Amino acid sequence: MKPSAPILLEIVGVTEDSVTLSWLSPERDGGSRIFSYIIECREAGKPDSWVRVKKVDSSEILVACIEGLKDGTAYLFRVYAENEMGAGPPATLREQVIPRGQLGKLVIWVYYLVTINVSLHRSNFSISLRHCLKVYITQLSCRLHFTVFW
Repeated sequence: MKPSAPILLEIVGVTEDSVTLSWLSPERDGGSRIFSYIIECREAGKPDSWVRVKKVDSSEILVACIEGLKDGTAYLFRVYAENEMGAGPPATLREQVIPRGQLGKLVIWVYYLVTINVSLHRSNFSISLRHCLKVYITQLSCRLHFTVFW
C-alpha cells in the first residue's frame, strides 16, 4: 500500500525568492518504509500546472527551502510521501504563499572608537582605533536585544 499524506505541512520562512516548508511523517507508511518526500508547487490561478521542485530523503530533517521563486507571485505547495509502492496522496497548503522581501535592503553604518590603555613597567600608553563598519541587512527574522559591558 501507499503511505497516507504527510501531516502538519506549514510555512516556516519566506524571502523575496524562496519559501521554506516543514511537515511531519504520515500517520501510516503503507506497510513499507517511506524513503522520500516529493514537493510540488504551482502558481496560484494555474490549477493544472504542478511542477516537482524538490525531493527530500526521509533520513533528512523534514524541512525544504524552495528557491528561485518570483517576488510578488502567489504560489501553492504540496508534499507527497513515497514508499516502494509509490507516492501517496498529498498534503496541500490551504493558503497561497507570496514570496516578497521583508525589508528591502537596509543599510546601517556603525562608527566606533576603541581605546586600550596599557600600563607596563611604570609606562602608560593608549592605543585608539577608529573604524567605520557598513552593514547590509537583507533579511531579518528575529529581534535582537543585547547589552555590551566592558
